[in-house]
Amino acid sequence: MASAADILRLPPELVLRVSSNLNTPDLGAFRRTCKQIETNLFESFAREFFTKRQFMIEHVSLEALVGIANHKTLAPYLTEVIIGCDYLRHHEQGNYSRLERDLSGQIERGMFTETGHARDMLVDAFSNLPNLRTVGLRDYNATGRYRDGENALWRSYGWSTGLSEDGLRIAGRDTLKLGTATPDFIFPLLLLALGQAASRPAHIDVFLRGQRLPDKSFNVLAGYMSPKVEPVLSNLRTLLLSLNDSLSVSSHDAPHDKLKRFLRHIPVLEHLRLNFRTGMNANTLLEWLGAPYDPSPPLHGSVQLKYLTTLDLGLLSADPAVLLPIIAKFPLTSLSLWKVSLQPSGALLLLPDSNMWTPFLKRLGNFISRPLEFKALMIGYPVDGARNTTTFFRDAGPVQFAGKITTDAYGEKVFEDLQSQVTYRKRFGSDVRTWLEDLASRTHLPDQNGQEVDSSDESEEEDSDLDAVDEMMDDDDDDDDDDEDDEDA
Repeated sequence: MASAADILRLPPELVLRVSSNLNTPDLGAFRRTCKQIETNLFESFAREFFTKRQFMIEHVSLEALVGIANHKTLAPYLTEVIIGCDYLRHHEQGNYSRLERDLSGQIERGMFTETGHARDMLVDAFSNLPNLRTVGLRDYNATGRYRDGENALWRSYGWSTGLSEDGLRIAGRDTLKLGTATPDFIFPLLLLALGQAASRPAHIDVFLRGQRLPDKSFNVLAGYMSPKVEPVLSNLRTLLLSLNDSLSVSSHDAPHDKLKRFLRHIPVLEHLRLNFRTGMNANTLLEWLGAPYDPSPPLHGSVQLKYLTTLDLGLLSADPAVLLPIIAKFPLTSLSLWKVSLQPSGALLLLPDSNMWTPFLKRLGNFISRPLEFKALMIGYPVDGARNTTTFFRDAGPVQFAGKITTDAYGEKVFEDLQSQVTYRKRFGSDVRTWLEDLASRTHLPDQNGQEVDSSDESEEEDSDLDAVDEMMDDDDDDDDDDEDDEDA
């Protein structure tokens, strides 16, 4: 069996190769073997486990974030901080020792947030992260922790509070469990903390599978918060949002008022993603987004976003007449439409062999303002919403694209190699308008005769929907590669 002295004789790259086959606990033990091995492994270890980290709004978790931020060697590596919606909770009954209270966050969650303690800890951390470029919010644990097996997850720091080293619940602490908080207050809390810390990340990513952000979460530009938050928004290049169905704060507010004002304060935004709930009618917000720019007071005027080059829209229902002006308004070079249902606001009579996507795709190319510079277009799981207005076509909503079209013995078209997702990538000699015209000719409603369609691809859980949106809409998105860690590292 090789000793530490034998391993030290190996070139550093071979030591790294050996370490890549170890799980996280064994890697920790290997690093502690001697100072030379730790020196050889530190760079790769720091990049893998401290480039991106996830925390939760708990004292034990944010204490670790503050510790990393105040560590002169590790702080420069941390470029992405993700805040999870999970939290530690107790059963109401039972007696708990002081140790249990300390392990669960040291103070109750309500007091921790309402007294400003959580905000102060976030400010302390953000103030000392010189290379912070992305702040995220999510309500799930991501996959991709391949070092510890295919099913291992990247979790928020502190998730194993009350667990032994082998993952078993410690006797007397079986009441410590994880819960999931609503993201409503966490989003403005992060913005305020960034503002008070004078931190200016370029990217804010919100990935939510459960409750999305309501309009009240964007109410950060009034009173005390406004001068703190405005500088944060003025620097944003990327904003990825998951939006709730009910975006109004009360019946007295117009729909999306707070979100509209929020978007008007991001002048240099380059990438915008709006994910809704499946089938949510987004006409009101999208109509405002595509309206000609009006420099009126923020609550009434439209938005300019003259640097917006990437737009992602997902899980919504909209009128084609509302979508096309948006595409024409901005200098887009990338567009993604994921599970978008085209549904006209008025009555529409469709012929049995027609669908709404064919004319939409034919027109889409003419509305792209910079066709020669256009780089990427993705359409995934489109839906013909007009087919849901009659019983006859009730099950004919999902639209697919044929890989090839042939004719049968009767001269009828036969659509073959059907697929629910297509992607355009600019290549030498390619043209997005030509691609769209060809795609329009291959657009097909699988159920033209009113027979039931096998919609198994469309019956995914919403969790899977959001995974697909994340993966397909943005090649550089948060797929959680091996650059994140939890407290076991």
